[in-house]
Amino acid sequence: MEAIQHAALTLAEKAGFEQVTTEMIAAEAGISPRTFFNYFPFKEAAFIPARIVLPEEDRRRFCEARGTVAEDLLQLMEAARPNLPQNREMLRMCKLIASENSRLMAMNFDFLREVEEQLTQLFHARGGHVGGARASLMAALTTAAIRNAFERWIDGEGETPEEMTAANIAVLAPIFEGSAEELAAAE
Repeated sequence: MEAIQHAALTLAEKAGFEQVTTEMIAAEAGISPRTFFNYFPFKEAAFIPARIVLPEEDRRRFCEARGTVAEDLLQLMEAARPNLPQNREMLRMCKLIASENSRLMAMNFDFLREVEEQLTQLFHARGGHVGGARASLMAALTTAAIRNAFERWIDGEGETPEEMTAANIAVLAPIFEGSAEELAAAE
């Protein structure tokens, strides 16, 4: 899949996104057009980084955990690590091409909304003082922290996106760990 995506990005960098066809991508990747569609449902999907997959067992563990929200969130992100894109150059190319195409930008936004919705559900399911508006705000902040970490990493900061995410979550920890009275007042 990465070879197909690399072919798509290389072609778009040379010829422009609009000029690239699925047939061109397949030829560049050394596969048939039919094989392309086994991996991507349409051309634009080859220009979007892999989805963040939060394994079900780790989602359950997060909901049942009793550590600090920030610590447990970092464990959840660590569990997702094998599914996260790690090729900085490919992500840089995705970001550049998406910045020039409104459909790709919208797809990236939809992807981030999916992450935020997953996190909102997890914060709700965690129970205790994390519910209602607070759960959705915590999910929005976490999603922004992840996005910011990846964008900064893509732009050359830090050793890994996980390192950058951990630093951002550490900044949010005091907000996540407010006293029960403060949390109840915020609802």
